[in-house]
Amino acid sequence: MRNVCEAAKRRSPTMTKENAQKENAQYEYEPFAWWLTREQIGRDLRERYAVAQGLPARLLALVKILHAVDGNPPQAR
Repeated sequence: MRNVCEAAKRRSPTMTKENAQKENAQYEYEPFAWWLTREQIGRDLRERYAVAQGLPARLLALVKILHAVDGNPPQAR
């Protein structure tokens, strides 16, 4: 096992400071990228599917709360 680890170290280049900064920037960007993806999926779903008008009162109340938290008022369709 020790020889395998040593061989891997010789094959892979050492991480330079520049490579480390690029890797850190990628990890900092990742949460933002997921947020953008989630927002786009939400927009696509709202465009494709109409909001049902016959939802139970408790479910409608929950949707209104979620829209208020998200900052997007419910759209009339």
